Amino acid sequence: MATKGEETHEDVYNTLDTISDVDERELAAMGKKSVLRRNFSRISILGLSCSIVITWEAMFSVLIFGLLNGGPGGLIYGYVFCWIGWAAVVATMGDQPSYNPSRWHGTLMIFAIILAFLVFNTFLSKLFPHVETCILVLHITLFIVVLVVLTVMAPQKSSNAEVWTLFLNQGGYESKGLSFFVGLITPVFAFSGADGVVHMSEEIRNASRVVPWAMMTQTDSIAINGITGFAILIAILYCIGDIEAALTTPTGYPFIEILTQGSGSVAGGTAISALLVVMYALATLGVIATASRQLWAFARDNAVPNARLLSYVHPGMKVPVVSIVVTALITCLLSLINIGSAAVFNAIVSLTVAGFFGSYLIPFNLFLYTRLRHPDRIAPGPWTLGKWVCLLLRWV
Repeated sequence: MATKGEETHEDVYNTLDTISDVDERELAAMGKKSVLRRNFSRISILGLSCSIVITWEAMFSVLIFGLLNGGPGGLIYGYVFCWIGWAAVVATMGDQPSYNPSRWHGTLMIFAIILAFLVFNTFLSKLFPHVETCILVLHITLFIVVLVVLTVMAPQKSSNAEVWTLFLNQGGYESKGLSFFVGLITPVFAFSGADGVVHMSEEIRNASRVVPWAMMTQTDSIAINGITGFAILIAILYCIGDIEAALTTPTGYPFIEILTQGSGSVAGGTAISALLVVMYALATLGVIATASRQLWAFARDNAVPNARLLSYVHPGMKVPVVSIVVTALITCLLSLINIGSAAVFNAIVSLTVAGFFGSYLIPFNLFLYTRLRHPDRIAPGPWTLGKWVCLLLRWV
């Protein structure tokens, strides 16, 4: 029995006919009540979606894995493979050589970034959508800058054979085939996070239409991130110069060496690399927001320990403050692993990416089973694959 001041699911269902707002009605149909502020428009949520994925920027940061395992050819075909896979899923540092960085420097940088964006996700949450729109502009502008610098200024260009047919196995694996699949971590990581916008659904106006649009726009065949990522990858591989120099760079990040060679100066390479790091940091703003909303959603359904505390929403700011703080705290704790062992930290990141993609298997299979065996249980929404689903059903 519901206590005073609480609403049962039946109470919510009985008010459906009196709710005029589309978003409110859709939440009420699932037995939920809207408590978060809906201040994201179509363009701002697209900015959030792109800023979380930052495909072409993210590919720079993990380029070393693909170059070692698979090489240029592996990167190209692996990217296409992952792009197609993500489309299916969605449809349903730069310093001078004299600086010797320590791992704890990076951890302290993470702490600073998390603290700044923790404040932004809470006290400055009203400005969040506007900032994401600005990040979208920076995302596209920086893409043009990097593409022009690499293609115009690079002193050495690779041949077609060196780009499209050169496969490498410098990771010490048994075969180039196995090495290719290990190297898929580069394009897979570049595409990860494309579903982050879903976690913000209750803060988006006209969510049932805008959320699918934002996801498909930034990952499908006419996608912003897919196209920009592939274009940058081709530019990198044609303008990479000395691969061995990139792999053995003292910075530990091949993209810094590639940009330095491409721009023809240390200053140019450092400046562009710094802008990329800024994009990585800005992505954290959206990641904290979406991850905390996921935790809050689980807490609202009593699916995590201390659910009552984690599901708290500040009445004035209308954001899940406790979930945001816990998300930021867990991120900081995980970053401490990097101080002890970079290898362990990278292994955890790799396992997280694998587990992230593997987590789709259960709900997608259940959805497919229900759609095939009990189609009347799933009412189609504003966004649907239409004839493609019909063709699949006919084939099965």
